[in-house]
Amino acid sequence: MTTPGPISATETRLAGTFDERSAGDKLASVMARTVGAKRVLIVDPVDGESTAHAVRAVGPRGRVVTLVATEAAADTVRSSLDEELAARVDLMVGEPLTTLARIRADDDSLFGVIDLHLRRIARDGPVDAGAQYVEWALVLGRPGTVLIADGVVGDGAVDTDGPAGDTLRAMLNLVAAHPRLDGTAVQTVGVHGRDGLLLAVITD
Repeated sequence: MTTPGPISATETRLAGTFDERSAGDKLASVMARTVGAKRVLIVDPVDGESTAHAVRAVGPRGRVVTLVATEAAADTVRSSLDEELAARVDLMVGEPLTTLARIRADDDSLFGVIDLHLRRIARDGPVDAGAQYVEWALVLGRPGTVLIADGVVGDGAVDTDGPAGDTLRAMLNLVAAHPRLDGTAVQTVGVHGRDGLLLAVITD
């Protein structure tokens, strides 16, 4: 029998929490446990909670790579991690569509879960930003990699008519047509109201 190690301060804080906010924050970690991922990529999160949950899920030999646009966003992520968990997180600062190119893409560094937070980039980025994220997921993932993209459902329907409609439409059309992807849109209820996400898997 393996004796459990000490529980870090962050793990103590996160353990047993479940509410409308943590439900969304935990999706990448649940998917990581489901597929046995040891590497998770989180792109442009609004805070550090999804990173904190994900690093717990990948275990002591896993790693989480989190991309944020600004130093202020990086500080927010760091504030959610204690020293032990932060040691297993690679935090990269810069516009994510640029920093993605700096990530290794060999067999040892491919990701089992890729979690894209689209709210900022869909609002402020180029129209093809979401589609570019998906193309990078195909480079950095492998068969069986789970792709999550939030903010694609609003008021009970796929939100292609909202402020970021063109960006979301281009991304969803790419996922629907791509021979290496199989995906669907899932509605959720949480702090953003009737929200939702894209859930896809790389098939080969």
